[in-house]
Amino acid sequence: MGVHPHPRVLGLALSLALPLASLVGACADGPDRPATAVASGTANATAVPSSEPPSVPSSASSSPDATAWVAARGRDRLLPPRPPSASGRVCSRRQPVCVHAEGTPPAAVLGLLEDAERALDGLAALRLPAPLPDFDRGGGPELDVYVVGGAREDGAELASAIADLHEDHRTWDAAPAFVLAPARRTGGCFERADLARAIAMASLFGRDAGVEEALGQAAASHLAALVAPCGLVELTAIDAFQRAPERGLDRLATDEGGAAGGQLFFAHLEQRYGSGRPGELTVSLVGAAPQRTPAGAARFQNEPDVVDVLRSNAKAGGSPPFGELLRDFAVERAFVGSRSDDQHLVDVARFEEGGRVRFDWSVTYGSLPRTLAPARPLLPTGASYVWIDLREAPGGSAMTLVASWEPPVTFRWAVVKVGLEGDERGRIEPPTQLGATEIQQSLVDLHGLAGLLVVGVNEGGSSAIDPYDPDDGPYDGQAYTLTLHPE
Repeated sequence: MGVHPHPRVLGLALSLALPLASLVGACADGPDRPATAVASGTANATAVPSSEPPSVPSSASSSPDATAWVAARGRDRLLPPRPPSASGRVCSRRQPVCVHAEGTPPAAVLGLLEDAERALDGLAALRLPAPLPDFDRGGGPELDVYVVGGAREDGAELASAIADLHEDHRTWDAAPAFVLAPARRTGGCFERADLARAIAMASLFGRDAGVEEALGQAAASHLAALVAPCGLVELTAIDAFQRAPERGLDRLATDEGGAAGGQLFFAHLEQRYGSGRPGELTVSLVGAAPQRTPAGAARFQNEPDVVDVLRSNAKAGGSPPFGELLRDFAVERAFVGSRSDDQHLVDVARFEEGGRVRFDWSVTYGSLPRTLAPARPLLPTGASYVWIDLREAPGGSAMTLVASWEPPVTFRWAVVKVGLEGDERGRIEPPTQLGATEIQQSLVDLHGLAGLLVVGVNEGGSSAIDPYDPDDGPYDGQAYTLTLHPE
């Protein structure tokens, strides 16, 4: 089942067509070249080590294929092989899915199959794509779920999707997948949501098997929350995400029990720019970033990626520039949980205290002037929050804000005026010039406010020609100082 993007879906259907074509042409094999087969996921697969580029003849500079190889920057392509098919696999009569299990109680197998059916039912109900068929690799074209031991170091057991990178005729890095799942233990919503996340990831691999790990898991977690909601799973992930805003969108799902708190980012994009059809924009963003990785490469050549799609869309006028998009989202996540004012992200008050983003500082107007710095440096896409309490400020109060940060990255800033009821009363967004490391802003008309929320975001990237790429890294964080002068 395909996705039919609405014209408002960040303009992906039309405004991204030309920008993406140029991006893909620069990063993949030429359009007239034959399709390149991806590396096999079996034990006898051959691959080029990612640290060593293929040897290039000295005459390559005059060869039309001289730029065919681009340094791999994506996820690992040397993946676990598909487990052997079980003799007693159990398949659904309603959805294309089978469970392979040896020595597992029949009730557990049927429960796992039922959860897989529900996840696929949910994707179908939302008109979102199912995982690609794998022909007969697991005994038939159905999605195969293999019951295996999946214990992590902390004892939790999680399902995972693995792209099945057999050599075939495919031109782009789109692949079927299989799922590795632990045997069911309680039959609660944790297992249902966990399996739904893995199946959603398998679906995304059918659009882009090289999707970057953090954003891919965040997208899959967002889709899983739509088709198999589990409040405990979402709360655990979002609480961890909000406790460390300086880490940004690169916080991996596997850090916090299965779901990625970065699903809030996709919820924000869908709410602000989507068509109104849940999940459509999320799948479209992943599907609009295809690439072709040369045969034998050890890592995906993930160019373009989801961030490139957002940047291209901004150039086409479909959304704000990426830095401003990050800044807007950083403000939105400040109003999650018990701080929700019902004007920003919807359906987030239910997270209560677990949804509150961590503030680096909370100071009063009477304690100024002060110079503040964050507790931890900000990684790319990371944010920091400073609260200035104005409830005891004298009438006619004003102040000057000076923010300075470490080069070579760009920081984006917003000052949010918060009313006595915790609602946003206005926002100031000082412009940041390319290459600048400081902004200064006068703040007036502060009467009748509970306080000011200063939000800073590390946009990442060292210049316009070297922007932030989620496949690069590891990154060093940048710090800042915030000086507040009362007037």
